Parts: sequence; C-alpha cells; structure tokens
Amino acid sequence: MTNRIIIFFFCLCFIPKAFSQYYYYGMYSLDGKVIVPCKYSRLGYVNDEIYLTEENGFYSFLNIKTKTSIKVSTPYRDIFKYSTDDLFIAVREVNKDKEKYDYCLIDMQGNIRSPYYDQITTIPNTDRYIVQKDEDYGIIDSSVHYIVPMGEYSYLSLEDNSIVATDKEQEKYGLLDSNGQWILPPVYDYIKKDMYISLPDNVLLAVLDKRKGLIYSDGSTLVPCLYDRIEHSQHGFHLVRKDNRTENSWGIIDLSNQGKEIIPCEFSRDLDVRWNHIFFKESSGWMGMMNMDGKQILPPVYQEIDSLAPELFRLKTSGWYYDKYGIADTLGNMLLPMQYNEIESRGQAIVIKKDKKYSLFIDGKLSDDYYDNIDTYSCGTYIVENNHKYGLLSQNGDILAPVIYDRIEYRGSCFVALKNALEYQIFDLKGQTDGVLYTSIVSVDYSGGSIIAVKGYRYGIVNVAGNIVMPFQYRMISFRNDLILVCDTLNNEELYYEENSKYHLLKNNKQKYALYSDMGSINDDYYKKAGVYFKKNEIIIEDDLDEYKWQMVTDRGKPISKLLFDEIQEYREGLFILVKDGKKGIIDRRGKVVVPFQYDEIEIYDKFIWVIKRGPDWKPILID
Repeated sequence: MTNRIIIFFFCLCFIPKAFSQYYYYGMYSLDGKVIVPCKYSRLGYVNDEIYLTEENGFYSFLNIKTKTSIKVSTPYRDIFKYSTDDLFIAVREVNKDKEKYDYCLIDMQGNIRSPYYDQITTIPNTDRYIVQKDEDYGIIDSSVHYIVPMGEYSYLSLEDNSIVATDKEQEKYGLLDSNGQWILPPVYDYIKKDMYISLPDNVLLAVLDKRKGLIYSDGSTLVPCLYDRIEHSQHGFHLVRKDNRTENSWGIIDLSNQGKEIIPCEFSRDLDVRWNHIFFKESSGWMGMMNMDGKQILPPVYQEIDSLAPELFRLKTSGWYYDKYGIADTLGNMLLPMQYNEIESRGQAIVIKKDKKYSLFIDGKLSDDYYDNIDTYSCGTYIVENNHKYGLLSQNGDILAPVIYDRIEYRGSCFVALKNALEYQIFDLKGQTDGVLYTSIVSVDYSGGSIIAVKGYRYGIVNVAGNIVMPFQYRMISFRNDLILVCDTLNNEELYYEENSKYHLLKNNKQKYALYSDMGSINDDYYKKAGVYFKKNEIIIEDDLDEYKWQMVTDRGKPISKLLFDEIQEYREGLFILVKDGKKGIIDRRGKVVVPFQYDEIEIYDKFIWVIKRGPDWKPILID
C-alpha cells in the first residue's frame, strides 16, 4: 500500500469526534465492488488487509479479505498507531468538562495490554513508549515491561526522536537511549527542539549557564554554549549574539561547517545571507557586502544591493534629485559606474536606462545601441522601439527584425508584426520568419502554436514555421477550445478536432454551432449547444439550457452515457469522477456506472476508491 493511503489514514484518525460524526466513509474497488460499506464515521489503513473503523462510537478492526470484524468493547475517543509493533494507543475520555483523558495500549483483538496513563508517547522506530502518570515518568516495551521504572527520572520527553531526561538530584538535562542509558550525561540547564530557529533534523538547542549552543541527538556537540541568542536560519546559516548589552554583537555560524563562526559577533543585527554572500548594515543605515569568509567586498556606502545574475549585483545609492544605479561583480569590481537611472533584469537580459534611453548589458559589456524602450520575454527575444517603430533583438543584441514595423505583439508562441497598417508577418520565438505577408492575423492557439491568418478575403491556418495547416479557402475560421470551426459559406459549417497535431473532420455532426466574428454573430439563432470540448477520444458537450449540463460522447458523436452531469471533475485510472444533482459518482470509458451518484467526496488512491457521505446531522459552518 502506498504512502498516500497511510497519510490518508492518519488524517482520518485525527478528525475530531464532534466533526467526524457528520461524515461516513467507505471504499470501493476500481471495478465498482464495495470493499467497505459507507457507514463508518472513521476509516483508517492499518495494513493491506486490516482497516480500523468506527461506528456509533465503537472501534473495530476490519479484515477486508475475510470480511470479518473484531469489535473493541470499550468506547474509546481515539485509537492511533505510530510504533513498529502490533499495539495501538487508545484514548479514553475521563472528564469531558475538564478535557481529561487516559491512555493505554491495546492489540488488534481489542484487549487492553497496559495500565492507563496520563500520556503515552511512541519512541520512533522502536516498540517502546514513554509513559507518564501524575508526576512520574517511565519507559515500557511492547510487553509492558519497564525499561525505565516509573519515577526514576523527574522528567522524560521526546524531542526530535531524542529522549530528553532530567536527573532527580540536580534537575539537569541529558539524553537517554531507548534502553534508558545516558548517552549524554545530565549537565545542561535545558534541552529542547526549538522550531522557531529552523534547526536541522537531529539537532537540539542546549542551554548551559544561560548560554545557548547546539547538540546532536547522539549527545555530541555541534555548537558550544557560547551565545546569548541563536536565531532563525537564513539559507542554512544562523544569526548568533554573544552580548545582549552591546548592539554590535551579532555574527553568523555555519551549521554545515561544524558550527563554525564565519562572521564574528561584531555587527548589528542587520545581517543577511543571500546568493552565497553576506550583506551587512552599519548604524548609519548604509549597506555593504562580504564573502562567506568575512572579507569585505563592497564598503557600506550603498542604499541597496540586489542580485541581477548569478555573479552580478545591482547597487543603488540616493542622489540629490533621483537614485543612481551601478553594477558590480562578486569580487567587488565595478562593471558599470553609479550613474544610471535604472537597471533591471528582464527575462535573460539586463536592461539599463540612462537619460531616457535603454540599452542591453551583455557579457559584462554595455551595448552601443540605444532605444526608446526594450520589452523582454523569457523566450530570449526582445521587442525594441525607436521613434514609434518596432523591431526584434536576440539576447546577444543581434538585430533579428529591423526597427521598421508599426507594431509587434508577443502572442505566446510567436511574434506578430504589422507593417504599413496592411501587411502582417509572423516571427517565431527565436525571431526567425519565412517572410510571408498576410492581410490579417485573426487568432493564435497559444498551446498548439496554430495561427488563423487571412490572405485577401480567405481564411486559413499556418503554424509558427509558416507551414500551411489548413488551406486559405474558408470564409471564416475560429478556435473553440480544442476544436476548430470553419465555414465555406454562411450556411455550411464543418467541425474539426485536433489529434496528434493533425486536424480531422468530425463526421455525422447533427448539432448546430454558433459562429462569431468581430461584427457579431454570423447566425441569428443561438443554438442549444453552446460549446464543445475534445479530450482523449471523447467530446464533452456543454448544454446551455436552463442550467449547464454535460454529456460525454465519442469523437463520432455517439453518446458514451445518456446521463447529463453537473460537472466532470477528474479522469484517473480509466475512470471519470462526475457530479450529478450535487452528488459525486464514477463512470468508466464505456459509460458504466462504477460508483453510484450518492457521495459528497470521492478520491481514487492506488487500488481503491475512497468515498465519503455526509451524515443526517451535518450542518454547514457559516463564516462572516
């Protein structure tokens, strides 16, 4: 069974009882056979054969192969499992008003295997448990044999898979193994897993004489207890402070380098690790930059330092009238002086502005060509403007299309250029063109790269390479999702669909479809069928009558199912999850109903279909 099912089990097991009673859970096989009837307020995975169920406040262990069920006689509030043995932790409600609970261990026959405790915590990857009763703590195994007798230590807690314990004499903290033996003697004032400072796995915060450090779960030292404060992680590095009385007492440690103090505690708290460099501020507020060895690369004279590219930084400083920008590399060398009005990373290029003109900064050098504007795109081809004329540049600054066009538009899969208000030309994303001129470009299919174009007064379809997909012989063509509507005359309509980059005529089409142009609807009538969608040999027809309904038909127009659906949600494992009259069900590709339409939620996991039904007492929660 996959992890997805296990995760789903724990989600179900921890649904609060007051909430879960309003839902019922069940399970089907992929071929529609009922595995578990939808009558349980909880349903959770134990192993490939056993599932934990709850009905009317009582739990049972259900074997889905033998169809046998073992009922747990005690009405527990919750039952869950984290250990490697065959035992479960069961929770019994003692005092509802005071929210007091008892914990014990039970087996899959429902037998109680341990005394009741105030708390039971599983020690991960073992068959052992930390137990607490009143103020006493101990450790037991699956045979309820005491590995650590109750009260031998004044405190036991599980912190990041580590057993933290305190001795009774000095109340000092140390670490135990699962056998109750000290692996770290009790010498610390405190040990805990501090989630606020983003510690790695198996690393704990330790306090000794009011100073903080870090230790591993095996008891070895990562960072000695030298610091007044250890703060949150920044890309694997942590801020530390040695003296709370002094402002300039912050530094940085590197946990990946044995906790080394890479920046001494001599700076203000404004330390930031980015792009493998360290940025700092002085009390004046000006920013500088150091490398990871603490060597100063840029002095603290800048208002901002930002990354432009992997090895380039944009510098900003305030002038009398406006801000000034420059560029430096990782060694602190100034590649552009602080005299530019704007520097931006646009797509794959760095665009600079000076005195209302734009240019490209390429490979550490500034281009000699200036433009009124540069628009960049992730494809690496740029639209440039000069004197209200447009052209195309490569990311290396090469001219792909001269600056002679009245307009160039980026259409997702191509560029469309207009010249002399009459001639359209298509460029691919690399700026290449076949030079063919069109009267108009009507529409571009962004996903497939097909383009509806006009030559003279006839419509056709080409791709971005200029190849003709459909000849220029139609009076009108329009995209309708994954379908293409064409008409040769105003009363003769044909419907095509795309499959494997080829277009096929939809034969035996008896439906009518409204065609639209810029002037309005060509046909006066608005037909019942308002939209058609093609997917994986099925066409899903949207029926626009009193409300939207959906029907599934084959690519020949033959209905897969006569049922009309409110919604088609998901296709998985050859099955469709559908909504009909507000309830969910499943049909297969032949139209057979696999799961009836009577459930509020359906999920397909691996070999099974999980179903959920609301109970009769369910009420919606309204939030203002």
